[in-house]
Amino acid sequence: MSTSDADASAHEIESSFEVRGPVVVAFVNPSAAQDDNQDAHDAHDKNLNDTLDESHPHPQYIETDPANKQVLLEAHYLDRSAFFKLRIPVRLKRLDNTFLYFHVPLHHVSSLAWATDDSADVRLVQSKLNSSGCGGVTRLDFCLHTPGHLIVPAQDFLEPKKPATARVLDSLTSLAAALIFSFYVPHTIFSKSRLQLLEAAISSLSTQPQATANLEDLQDLRSLYNGKGGKRWISIDDDTASTASDSAASTVAVDTPPGYGPPPPQYDEIAPITPDQKRHGKRPRHRVSSGSSDGSPARPSKRGGVPAYLDEKGAPAYSDEKGEPSRTISETLFAQMEMLVRGQHQYIQQQQTHILQQQEHIKQQDVDIKRLLATTAYLEQQVAVMQERLDEAGTKVECLDAGVLELGQDLDEVKCSIPDTEEMVQDLGDKIEREVREQVEQRLHDVFHRIGNVLTD
Repeated sequence: MSTSDADASAHEIESSFEVRGPVVVAFVNPSAAQDDNQDAHDAHDKNLNDTLDESHPHPQYIETDPANKQVLLEAHYLDRSAFFKLRIPVRLKRLDNTFLYFHVPLHHVSSLAWATDDSADVRLVQSKLNSSGCGGVTRLDFCLHTPGHLIVPAQDFLEPKKPATARVLDSLTSLAAALIFSFYVPHTIFSKSRLQLLEAAISSLSTQPQATANLEDLQDLRSLYNGKGGKRWISIDDDTASTASDSAASTVAVDTPPGYGPPPPQYDEIAPITPDQKRHGKRPRHRVSSGSSDGSPARPSKRGGVPAYLDEKGAPAYSDEKGEPSRTISETLFAQMEMLVRGQHQYIQQQQTHILQQQEHIKQQDVDIKRLLATTAYLEQQVAVMQERLDEAGTKVECLDAGVLELGQDLDEVKCSIPDTEEMVQDLGDKIEREVREQVEQRLHDVFHRIGNVLTD
């Protein structure tokens, strides 16, 4: 590239952008990856499709609800920092039409690669995107060193409304534990320059702290779900205690145990007792334990681990390698009771979490009530002031009415005195006219008398 071309490209680099569009998500199932002894941290320089082709030829796709299959991806870029968010529609018993969110902060990502039109499942992806004529598919391959965050409603449990929603929740909880996954989007969502910016932002070690802080504001969970807030979903197998930052609806440290976990096992789900075990009698005195060579009874380890009478998955084990019963009825009943106790313990934990959430909700309601009471008291005070002013204005109006009434009476008196005044004026005018006429006549008489005297002289 010439210097002029490099300068032109530098002027075209964007400092920030936001994109939104439909997406299909494929990921490596964490449990399958563990069974194959694959370490996701060693896949930094490895293409996700290579990993899938070698060990998982059929990657798991995010399930979608048949009523709303549209999963949306939001990608935010600001000053060499990036943030990714998925919005997945679900239908819950208490929230018929709502969304769950999957957040991928920049500091969780170990590497990002992208490719176009080289997916073996491009037709499948296009059908899932519901846009066969989208002009191609772009694949974003993520490798994380820390799983992303699954965001769920803080005030409600994830109780699926239908079996399809249960499958969606199962796939989302698997995605929340996955370290390797891909986003498939139409070509029109990302330009090549923006893909290069995202790739450079993740591979760069000089991330802008202020930009990262601004993008982390997008994870503000308090405004989600109509102001009720959201929280991070944490698996029941996660031994790490949650903190207040995991939930925007509560400050209790245990507010985020699992909201979606298996209920206690039903009676018909307990493994039955074999006929051979029934013949041992109700109170067996001797038994052969598969977990002890000297025939000593198998006891659950106080330091953890799987007892001898349970299989690798924690379920009761009824026979050894030869198919013979490996324990007595008492051990079977003990294993069954232990399964029930564990299920009940999980259920109690969920109920305790729900109680804590309800307590926090009640506290928030109390705060709102106090605020409303304070507002009501202030408004009542303002109403009292306005009423006092209204009373003063009424008093002034009454005074004005009295003054107007007095003026009206004075006006009536004036009207009554007008005829007398007119008569007086008329009499005065007649009197003045007579006096003037007499004076004029007297003057004329004097003048004529003087003139006569002059003429005589």
